[in-house]
Amino acid sequence: MEKTKGLRGLDVFLGMICVLFFLDTCAPMAAMGVTAISWALIITVIFYIPSGFIMSELGSTFPDDGGVYSWVKRAFGSHWGARVSWMYWLNDAVWIASVSSVFVGLLSALFFPNIAFGVQIVIMLVVVWVMVALCFLPVDNAKWITNVAAVVKLMIAAGLIGSAIYYLFATGKPANDFSWAALKPEWGQSITYLPALIYNFLGMEAMLTLATHMKNPQKDIPKAVIGNSFLVAGLYITVTAALLILIPTGKLSIVSGVIDGFMVAFGSSAIGRGVIVVLGCLFLATILIQTASWLLAACRMAAAAGDNHELPKIFAKRAKNHDGPIGAILLIGIIGTVLILIYGAMASTAEDLFWTLFSFVSIIYLMPFVINFQGFIKLRKMEKDIVRPFRFPGPSWLGCGFAHFGQFILLATIFLFFWVPGTTPDWLGWIIPLGVGVVVTLGVGEYLTYSSIKKQDSK
Repeated sequence: MEKTKGLRGLDVFLGMICVLFFLDTCAPMAAMGVTAISWALIITVIFYIPSGFIMSELGSTFPDDGGVYSWVKRAFGSHWGARVSWMYWLNDAVWIASVSSVFVGLLSALFFPNIAFGVQIVIMLVVVWVMVALCFLPVDNAKWITNVAAVVKLMIAAGLIGSAIYYLFATGKPANDFSWAALKPEWGQSITYLPALIYNFLGMEAMLTLATHMKNPQKDIPKAVIGNSFLVAGLYITVTAALLILIPTGKLSIVSGVIDGFMVAFGSSAIGRGVIVVLGCLFLATILIQTASWLLAACRMAAAAGDNHELPKIFAKRAKNHDGPIGAILLIGIIGTVLILIYGAMASTAEDLFWTLFSFVSIIYLMPFVINFQGFIKLRKMEKDIVRPFRFPGPSWLGCGFAHFGQFILLATIFLFFWVPGTTPDWLGWIIPLGVGVVVTLGVGEYLTYSSIKKQDSK
C-alpha cells in the first residue's frame, strides 16, 4: 500500500512535543527536590542535546519506517533489529497499564476523591482501549490530534508556570528552599528518582518511525529533533521548578502532582475550581493522546519487524484502508488488560503500580538505546561515504565519544533502577523479582525472533 507523505515540518515538530514532553512525569522529577533542576541541566548538556544530534544524523541519513529498529538492523543485522523491536514494543505493552493507573489517579484527584477500587479497575480498562482505538486512526487524521495535544501541553505548562509566579507574589516565598545548597546536585536520597529524569529525556525516536510519511525528512527531522531538544529541556526544568515553588517535596504526589499544583495556586473558590477542572480535563486528554502516539510508534517498529518475518506474523497485520499496524496494537491492548486485571487481584495503590511498572518498562526501554548508540558508531564506519544531510557537529571522534558516554549513562540508570547506592539492597522484594522479569522478557523475545527468522529461512 502506498504511503501518503502528509507530515509537514510543523507536524513533525508538534508531534515531537506531544511524545517528548510528558507533564505526568514532571512530578516524579520534582519529587527529587530542588536538586532536580541542577540534575536536569547537567543531563541536558551531557546527554540530551548530544542524543538529539545523534538521532538527527541517523533519522535524516536513513529515513526509514521503524526508526531505531531500521538503524540497528542496518548496523548489526536482522536478529539485532528484531531484538530491539521486541524490547521497544513490549515496553509500551506494559507501560499502557502504568499510564492507565496515572489517569485514574488524576481523575480521582479532580472529581472522585474516594473512588472505589473496583471502579478504578473498570476505568483503567476503558482507558486502555480508548488509547488502542486512537492508534487505529490513519496518520493523516491522527496528526491533527497530536498537534492539538502539543499545543494544549504548552498551554498547561504555561499555566502552571504562571501559577507558580502568582503564588510567589501572593505568599512571598516558594514552598521549598531554592538556595544554592539545595540546588547543588548531590548523591543523596533524591537520586532514587534520577532514573525517572533520564527516562524523561528519551523519546526523540518515536516520531522518526514515521519517516516515510514525512514530506521532507532529510530537512525536517534535524530541525524538529534539535529544536525540541532545547524546548523540551527548558519545559521540563521550568515546570519542575514551578511544582517545587507550589508544593513542598514531602507532599508532592508522583501521580497527581500537576493537578495538586493548580489546586494550590487557585484555591477552593468557584472560579479556581472551574479553572482546575478545565485544565485537568485537558491534561487527561493529553495523557491519552501522547500515550497513543508512543504506542503507535512502538507498533510501527514491531510491524516493520513482522513485515520482514523477524517477529510473528500477527505483528505484520495492517489495516485494510491504511498501513496502521493493527495486529501489534491489539496485542498491546490485550497485554494491558491482563496486567490491570492482575493488578486488581493484588489490590495495590495506583502510585505503587506506577512505580513498579515504570521501573520494569524503563529497563526494557533503555536497552534499545544502548544498542542504538553502538549502531550509530558502526554506521559511521560502514556507511562513511553516504551523504549525511545532518552530521553530529565537530570531528568524527566527538560524536562517537558522546555515543559511548550515552551508553554509560543508560547502563548506570539501569543499575539505579535495581539498587541505589547508600540504601539497603532489597534482594527478595525488589532486585531479584525485577531481574527475573527482565530476563524472562528478553528470553521470550529471543524465542519469538529466533523462531520467526528460522521459519522464514526454512521456506
